[in-house]
Amino acid sequence: MNIDEMLDKHDSGQAVEGIVSDADELDIKKIKKAFKWKTAIIALVTTTVFVLVSVGAILGGVLGSAAAYAKKAIRFDRDYAIAQAEIAAIDEITREYPGFIQDLDTLEVTEIHNDLDVRTPISNSKYYYRVEFETSTGLEIEVHVDSKTGTVEIDDVDI
Repeated sequence: MNIDEMLDKHDSGQAVEGIVSDADELDIKKIKKAFKWKTAIIALVTTTVFVLVSVGAILGGVLGSAAAYAKKAIRFDRDYAIAQAEIAAIDEITREYPGFIQDLDTLEVTEIHNDLDVRTPISNSKYYYRVEFETSTGLEIEVHVDSKTGTVEIDDVDI
């Protein structure tokens, strides 16, 4: 059967295989509603993904630039930081915690971290070393050493 015969049968009201029958108004409303929800969900998901990717790209660029500037600004290395942190820790123990002076021989480095300090403007960003010490009796001292200026600061003391 060709298309002309199918159209003739349809016009005369006879059932024709392969031709879709007319949809009632309720079916059309259901289809429109489902289409609106699908479109809204797709738009929402697409917008959310776009925003997340954009924020990630911006933060990646900013933090990447800050890390590059901080790396160029390093004037004092890790060994210097450990030595200066140990001097500051011993000084802190002798001044503020005289009951732990006998533990100075057991003072040892437990952890060393490089932490990025992001500043505004980004070109002022820098790294600092976080050096953690512990004595045999459990005194813990955390010292920060600035890799740009070499300044030493006692950050935390736990007994």
